[in-house]
Amino acid sequence: MGQQSEVRYHEHVNMFQILELAKWLLEHKKEVEEFMSQVQFTVAITVAGSTTPPPAPLAEGAPSGSAQFTVGVQASSILTPITGGVPPYTVNVDPASPSPLPPGIVAGIDPNNNLILSGTATAAGSGSVLLDVVDSAGSTVAQAAFRHVSK
Repeated sequence: MGQQSEVRYHEHVNMFQILELAKWLLEHKKEVEEFMSQVQFTVAITVAGSTTPPPAPLAEGAPSGSAQFTVGVQASSILTPITGGVPPYTVNVDPASPSPLPPGIVAGIDPNNNLILSGTATAAGSGSVLLDVVDSAGSTVAQAAFRHVSK
């Protein structure tokens, strides 16, 4: 093209000026295309590092060791605090558990992130249950064995 063009923007542009610009662009289409093919853009991208530290590993506190229930009586028992990981947590009976939870009793997490057993036992008995606590990121806390007694 050989010439440098300067385009200035004005607050007020009338229709005549727009038509003249369109006409000029059509008349000089080849030169405009040649010029545009030589235009290069450089874009700098900066990604800042995360300032949020990763969560602490999922862990269980000191276990209580056992939970006592009476048949026909609603109760709950805190087994151990759960810390770290990415809440919310879910609780499952481990497939390798020596025994299931007693009928009427469920395992869960209370609002203070304690692993609990709660419910109303429907039959007397005792056993040990192995529970897994899993956080929302898929990490599993070390399995904990708890003894339950229903009388």
